[in-house]
Order: sequence, then C-alpha cells, then structure tokens
Amino acid sequence: MKIFLSWSGDRSHDVAAKLRTWLRDVIQASEPWMSKEDISPGAIWFGEISDNINESKYGILCVTRDNREKPWLLWEAGALYRGFQDPRRVVPFVIDIAKNELDQPLSHFQVVSATDKQDVLRMLKGINSELPRPISNESLENQLSLWWDNLQEAISKAIADNPIVEIKPSTCKYKFAEAADRFLKEPGKQQSSTTRDEYALRVPKAYFGDLPLDQISDDALRTFKADRLAGTITILIEGKRLKAARTSTLNKELRTVGAVLNRAADEWHMIEYAPKISRVSEQSSKKSYILDRQAQSNIFAMLPDHIIPAALFAINTGVRKQLISDLEWSWLKKIPEIEYPIFVVPRGYRGSKFS
Repeated sequence: MKIFLSWSGDRSHDVAAKLRTWLRDVIQASEPWMSKEDISPGAIWFGEISDNINESKYGILCVTRDNREKPWLLWEAGALYRGFQDPRRVVPFVIDIAKNELDQPLSHFQVVSATDKQDVLRMLKGINSELPRPISNESLENQLSLWWDNLQEAISKAIADNPIVEIKPSTCKYKFAEAADRFLKEPGKQQSSTTRDEYALRVPKAYFGDLPLDQISDDALRTFKADRLAGTITILIEGKRLKAARTSTLNKELRTVGAVLNRAADEWHMIEYAPKISRVSEQSSKKSYILDRQAQSNIFAMLPDHIIPAALFAINTGVRKQLISDLEWSWLKKIPEIEYPIFVVPRGYRGSKFS
C-alpha cells in the first residue's frame, strides 16, 4: 500500500526520509513515497506528485514549527483530502510542537505526535487496517517496540541538525522589494544589465519581497534555497509555476540579492550593514542524464509547434543553439551514400563568423 509523505523544509525532510525507511521496517507491506527521494531524473515533478497522491491510500504530513503554515504543505494536505474524501487517512505528524499548537486547517485532521508512542501506534494501526493482509495487533506492537528508539533518535538528530532561526522583530522600515526596485532603477546602468538583474530578482521579490531588509540573512534564506532547488515554490511567476532551478540560476539570484543588500547598506543607509549571502555548492547541481523517448515526448509536448523541428534537430545532432540559428539552405547537400540530404557546415565556421 502506497503512503504519501509530505514535507517542507530541511527538518521536515530529514524526518520524512527516515520515516520512509522506518515504516518499511515496521510494516513490510507498506510503500512510503516522498518527493526528491523517489522522483526519477527527467520526470515532470508536479505531475508525478499529483499521480502519487492519487495512488496513495494514506497521507502523512511531516509538520514542524517552521513549516506548519507553508503553502506547499497545506496544498498537499488539501490534495490528499480531496482525493480520499476521508480525513482519517490524512495524518499531520507533528515533530517539534504540541498537537494543540496546530492551527486550522491541519488541526481538523487526526493529529499524531511523533514522540508519543501510543499516538504513533494508533497511526500504524490505521495504516495496517488498509492492507490487503494486515498483521496482528500483537505483531504490530512488537515491531513498534523494536524500532521505536530508532525513530526517536532520528527525530532528535533532525532537530539538532536543522535549527530554526528565530527572527527578531524588525526595526527597519524598508522592505526588500523596495530596495530591489531602487537597485533596478539606478541611473547609468546599461539596459542589458538591468534586464539581467530584473530577471534574477523576480523570484526573490515574489518569495521574500515583503520581508524587512534587516531580516534578510543567510540563515533566513535557507528555506528559499531549498525550495528553489527542489521546485517546491508555489508562487506563480508571470502566471506560471516555477520548476526546480539549477544551482547556477540560484547562485545568480543570490549574488544579485547580495548586491542589493550591499547597496542598501553602503550607499542608501537603509540598514546598518549587509549580511553575507553565501552561494550554493555546485555539488547540489543536477547530474546529466540520458533523455529517453518518453522524457523527450513530455518535453516536446510543452513546446510551441514551430519550435519542435529545431528542438528535434538539436537533440539528434547535439549542435549548439547558435549553429541552428546560422544554418543556411546553401549548406544543404545531397550525399550519394545517404538517402536524405544533410547540412554540411563549411570549414572554418565559428558561430556567425568564419576564421
């Protein structure tokens, strides 16, 4: 039986990842699924999440103090409930807060405390009852006793490894979006530079544009970095949902955010000092993978019709974008050994120029 594990943020992710293996140890017939761990390279993440929600018989929301109001967690809770039409099958699994601290709408579900053994047993019995061949309650209780300490150690480690940054009340009257807009309107900037900076700031402005400048810090941006790389930002940009960003794209955004903060501190005196905004390690980048026919079809389905022939040509030949733009009909040659005519790039071609 498939169990959908919902998470948001580093602490929640670490608990969900442990719960994924722990549930298999306790109830071998269970099939826990969580995004990031189980989505295949090349899959369209949003569609795969929706499919797994629909296929799941049970949903567990890994709730922490810092994610209980996160839009993505609430969206998955709503999607699980709409699919099941039975709130007993959607369980908020509270990790570092008391059950009575949970607000609506999550408080409407049957909340389970991750550190309460009887609560967790009740959740396991609910999962077990959905199995085609449930195990006996006695066996279930024995399994829980055997693996209980293992779960509690993992939860304690997740909490210790991912401290929650308490944001102090702001004393700054300027919001990040205000400083970003002023940065973009600075006199003397070239249009190409302004366009590049505007593009780099569109997601940060949408994500934390309302935060006061003195609350922007490297620690405060940890969730932004994680959400940006995971593709879990639910804010629409120009009417479109964001995909997971490459590390290089995120680093350009962080570099531009840092430039805004430096200007706000050194020249505009909006804040006393500019905090250092660290980049994300290139090790976080997605690895290259072979594009199979199904993935190719999924990508092409999202392209305009007039782009598909050029994209198909590029994928099958491996040529650069510039060469496709420079192709001339005069380069089309009929080769006797080949059934179809092909483009023969003249010797000395160097991207719109010849050496």
